[in-house]
Amino acid sequence: MTNNPQTIIRPSPKISFLNAREIWRYRELLYMLAAREIQLRYKQTAFGVVWAVLQPLIPAIIFAVIFGAFAKLPSNGSPYILFVFTGTMVWNLFSQAITRAGNSLVGNSALISKVYFPRILVPLSSVGAAKTARFLAQTHIGSGNYLAIKERLFGHLSVSEIAQRIRH
Repeated sequence: MTNNPQTIIRPSPKISFLNAREIWRYRELLYMLAAREIQLRYKQTAFGVVWAVLQPLIPAIIFAVIFGAFAKLPSNGSPYILFVFTGTMVWNLFSQAITRAGNSLVGNSALISKVYFPRILVPLSSVGAAKTARFLAQTHIGSGNYLAIKERLFGHLSVSEIAQRIRH
């Protein structure tokens, strides 16, 4: 007879939705799941990461034309495209996070049923991937907004010339 060590996993006596220590212990898995989600999502598209930028920008342009140009809704002096884009970015993040979190549980059911890890990591990784895509879009479009605002305020001046003007 050989002694085979057995590990018995029992449920915790209290209801625990979010155990921060356990999530921290499995943080590498969280990063890997999020990276896999990003790679799968944008590697298979023809546009790649450009799609992360176009996805919130196209509805923002449509809303800006419909509500800004035709309906003449006010934006309190801010450029209407930026006003609408901010709202669509927040909405897209929320809707994609909820959708991806639910779909991730179904899509990773084989992984969830075969290996022990905190189950909350699967939806968290999907939400992290959605936030990363939004960050990419905000960075690209934000840099374009910066250039547009710089052009409007300072014309064709370089950054060093603007800094000299501000100092004096």
